[in-house]
Parts: sequence; C-alpha cells; structure tokens
Amino acid sequence: MKKILLYTALLLSTYIHAQENEYQQFCGTDEMRQKLFDSRPDLHQGIINAHERLDQFTKQYVATHQSSSAGKRSAPYIIPVVVHVIHNNGVENISDEQIYDAIAVVNRNYRKLNADTIEIVNAFKSIAADCEIELRLAQKDPNGNCTKGINRIASPLTLIGDHQVKSLIHWDPSKYLNVYVCAEAAGLAGHALLPADADTVPQWDGIVMQHNYMGSIGTSNQLRSVVLSHELGHYLNLQHIWGGNNVPGFYYLPVGQQTNCNFDDDVSDTPNTIGWSSCNLNAFSCGNAQDNVQNFMDYAYCARMLTQGQKLRMHACLNSTVANRNNLWQAANLMATGTNGNAELCAADFTATATSVCEGQAITFTDKSYHGATGRTWSFPGGTPATSTDAVVTVTYNDAGSYNVNLTATNGNTSVSKNETALIQVLQEGITQAPYYESFETYSSLQNSTWTVYNPNQDSTFRLINGYSYNGNFSVMLNNFDNPSPASFDELISGTYSLSLPANTTIEFKYAFAFKTAGNTTDRLRVFISGDCGQTWTQRRSI
Repeated sequence: MKKILLYTALLLSTYIHAQENEYQQFCGTDEMRQKLFDSRPDLHQGIINAHERLDQFTKQYVATHQSSSAGKRSAPYIIPVVVHVIHNNGVENISDEQIYDAIAVVNRNYRKLNADTIEIVNAFKSIAADCEIELRLAQKDPNGNCTKGINRIASPLTLIGDHQVKSLIHWDPSKYLNVYVCAEAAGLAGHALLPADADTVPQWDGIVMQHNYMGSIGTSNQLRSVVLSHELGHYLNLQHIWGGNNVPGFYYLPVGQQTNCNFDDDVSDTPNTIGWSSCNLNAFSCGNAQDNVQNFMDYAYCARMLTQGQKLRMHACLNSTVANRNNLWQAANLMATGTNGNAELCAADFTATATSVCEGQAITFTDKSYHGATGRTWSFPGGTPATSTDAVVTVTYNDAGSYNVNLTATNGNTSVSKNETALIQVLQEGITQAPYYESFETYSSLQNSTWTVYNPNQDSTFRLINGYSYNGNFSVMLNNFDNPSPASFDELISGTYSLSLPANTTIEFKYAFAFKTAGNTTDRLRVFISGDCGQTWTQRRSI
C-alpha cells in the first residue's frame, strides 16, 4: 500500500521582490519631524523651549565631562525596552528570535563589540567609542506583571506606521523605550522622536521600525540591522552626521547636498559632511577633513561606529530631565521594569515545530519559559519519550489521536506550568481508500473536514463556499481579488489516502479562475503529492 497526501499550493504573486540589498530605505526622523512642525504649530514653542533646555544642559555636561569622556563608567546605562509588534497577520509579525537578535545587534554596536570594528578606517579608529549603553527587554509591565517585553497587536495601522500606531499601546515613556515594529514605517526604514519633541508630545515618544530592518535574521538581514542603532541615536539626541532640523521652521537637510557642509551635528569630532547613501570610504566632501562614512548616524549602510563626542552627547541626554530620559536607567526604574539583572521566572512557554503530523512522525519542542528557567519537566502523553527534562526534546507519535502537552519550568525556587489541551493532532496514515471522490458536500466548514488550510500570512485563504460548484452546492474558494498580501502562498492539504500498487493513480480536479487584471500571468495553482506523509513533496502540476 502506498500512502499519499495531496497538497495544493496557490502562489499569488502580484509583484516581484527586488534583489536583496538592491535598494535600501532610510531614516524618516527628519521627515516626520517636519510634518509635525507643519501640522502642529501649537507645539512649536514647547519644542523650542525643550530644545533650548536640552541644548544648554548638553553644552554644560560636555564641558564638564570632556576630559573624562573616554573613561569607563562603573556600569553601563541600562534602558528598559518594550517591543510592540503591530501586524496585520502578515510577515511583519516577526518572531521573538528576530526581536532578541535586534536587541543583541544594538548592544554589540553600542558597546563596540561588533566584530567589524576592525574595518574602521584609520582616521577614526582612535575615536570609535564604547558608548556604555545597553538595551534590555522589560520583564515587568507597567502594572508589575510578568512580561517578556514583547506585545503583539493586530491592526491595519501597521500598513501606515506613523505616530498613529502609538495610540494602540504606549507604555510610560519615562520608564520604557517603546519600539514599534510595523509593515511600514511611514514609507521609510524607521523613525524616532527626538527628545525635545518627545518632551512636548510624550504620547508619541518612541521608535517605529519597518519589520525588515529589525535585527539581522528573519525578514531582515545583516546589512539592514544597523537601522535600529541609528534610530536609538536619534532617541538619545544625535542628529544625522551632516546635521538636522533643531527647531521648527528650519527645514530638514536631505542627505547628499553640498550645502549640508554649512551645517553641523553639534558633535566636535564628527567632520562636516554632505552625508552619504553609498559607502564611499575615501570621501572628503566638505574640504580637507575625511568624512566619517562608517558612522551609525549616516545613511551609507556600512556603519561600524559612533564617536567619543557622540557618546558624550548621548550621556548628556540620559542625564537630562528633558523627556525624562534621566529616569530610564535609575535603579528604582530598573527594578520596577525587571531589567536590573535579577531574572524572575514568571511564565512557562514553549514552541513546537508542528502541531499536526502523521503516525510515526516526530515533533521538536523547545522550552521558551521566561525568565531564568534552570530546569523543566515535560509530559507528552501518547508520545515517545512520554517525559523529558531537556530544554529541547524531539517526540515521536506512533498512534493517531489528539494529545496534550504539559511543561513545568523551575528556577529552583519557583515553578510555573503551561498545559495545552489537544495541541497535537496525529493523523492516521492511509485513512481513505482509493478510488475517492471529494465533493465537499458533507462538511460544514474546512475546519470540520479532513482537509487542512495553511495560511501563513493570515489573509485571504481557502474556505468552503455554498452556491458555487461543479456538482451539488459546495466548492472551495480563495478570494484573491481582495488579498492585501502580494507574493503570498496559501495551501490546502488533504487527508491521507491508501493506494494499491502497481495500479496507476490519477488525480483529477475541476477549477475555475479569473485574472484580476488583463494579462496577469503571475498567479499559479500548483499540485504536489507526498509519499511520506508530508515530509517531502513532489510537484505534479502547475497551472
């Protein structure tokens, strides 16, 4: 008997993605600030006043600390962070691992632990700074409850990614740095509110990131991972390296203009520059001084460093009352946000590589409990092994049925548990004998059938529909006309079938289809079969 699964994948591709790194978007901080100036003249005086306070404090701080600016602090400044993933059930709903990676990349960059510092050009190697600033994901929310510092909220505002997303959720900005991950960031890679603006409009304080510039893995990559370091610089009062708009009425400076040589970023050890969106390491754009193209506050996408002067300016911001940046790193706030380095185990959690398999197949489970689990006990009824104490365990399910999974995690003092009822569905191989005819007439929905729908983008997908059919009343339909996600895949997977060999097998199906626009030839209906219960697939038809 040959046991097969029938797999139908619909590829919906209304545009072709550009080659990776072919086009990079840039920071939108100045553009967003200009829109704020233009749309809210009632805020101008407040921003001017906050800017003048911070500017005066920064000058005094720099003058006082200049001689010791290269010295080490007894401990770095710790900034508690919460990441709000605003998504529309698409690829912008990035993984926890991508968020952890994004935080790790920033911390390496700001502590001068990034391996590529060896590539800093000689003119700037001596002033490349360990900025002594670290981000830590919050372990307590504003009410003191357990959190892993990541929130997920479904909203179409993700497709805009401007200040509106902050109305969905916004933790106290005097205690947390709010980072928003969206499908779009107002059309650019990211944007941050400068401290003087945040002091005036605290409900908008924070950073917005387009998801594919967040970290170096997942939907992003190593090249784009510099963007969050750039936006953090703005959050801590750094301008673009060629200068910026400090007060209302002063139009922002687009990158690469020769007139940018007339302006400065208010940092003494960053030479005046026009600013670069390409990695020209031999640039002398404003005279005899070499451009610091590898600076995180430029647009060149080959950033390696921040300078001692930029470090000192950020430290001044963190000691100023403007926008309450001086409260973030205080011991009392680190304790309140759970970022003081004392991890408290507060929730059991895990991931599974699959929740539906056939008899004899395996699933790998990974303990994701937070925070500081040192031991665990798993229970896998119906699986082999039935129990485990490993952080990562692979379990084989030999018999069809529904099975629970239980995890209890401990740190030696506290124990927390998570129990998932009927999480694992094990399908019987070859449950249906051929020949077989599927009319979809006996189901109330695909969820109550032997068919499985896979919809990774959580958008338009296969569903049972009444009133349209070849015979009878029912068929399966996918409405791609209103699908907001280009280049998406949707899959419809059958139950298992038993086939007697060596007889030939024929798969036949009826379909109807119309193009959304004339001449569109990029959509595909592809049919695959599997002889090993879905572990490998062979394409048999593409339409």
